[in-house]
Amino acid sequence: MFDHSAVNQPTPNSLLSDQPPFLTVQQASKLLHVSTWSLYQSIRSGELPIIRWGRRVVLQCEDLASLVASKRDEGVGQSPRSSRREFRRATRHELHLGGAETALRRAAAVLGGTEPA
Repeated sequence: MFDHSAVNQPTPNSLLSDQPPFLTVQQASKLLHVSTWSLYQSIRSGELPIIRWGRRVVLQCEDLASLVASKRDEGVGQSPRSSRREFRRATRHELHLGGAETALRRAAAVLGGTEPA
């Protein structure tokens, strides 16, 4: 039987294998169809390492491929943000009712992924 998971999930190094080893920010932005501003934001936040030659900023293709791979969203179920919102709402309500023990159990259930007792 053929394993399709290997075909659907390219490794970070193979994503940009047909590109030169180093790209300018402008070249990378055109290649990825994103703005140069968003790439500079990734550089400023430390997500994307750079090489500086004088005033020129150059990106190593391997680092760019790793950034792209890290941004991949598998589309799994519920987003973490909505889980946190649900957690805060339930906990505040239970604490308001005076059930600190119930609130702690509910918090453990939401964060641990199990149903509350």
